[in-house]
Amino acid sequence: MTFWEKLKLIASNAFDFILPFLKFLLTESGKILAEVALQAVQDCEDLDLSNDDKRAEAFAKIFESLSLKGISLGKAIINLAIEAAVVKLKDSKK
Repeated sequence: MTFWEKLKLIASNAFDFILPFLKFLLTESGKILAEVALQAVQDCEDLDLSNDDKRAEAFAKIFESLSLKGISLGKAIINLAIEAAVVKLKDSKK
């Protein structure tokens, strides 16, 4: 993302929409979620499953990993982390 794209995002209404998620990612639990989600999505990427089944598998891996670390998060934040990880992986392959 270029400087101007970042600036445009900050000035847009979209920034207000994603700000709570960004704030959460800056916490210790958020950093762990980001790492765990990225790893889970990478692990599921090449499985011979439908996208919905890959998502379910990634969710289960993330939920289990976070539980082992004593972190309890809602479905929405985990699903958002999965989406962010998928986008990050796709962008890294461009």
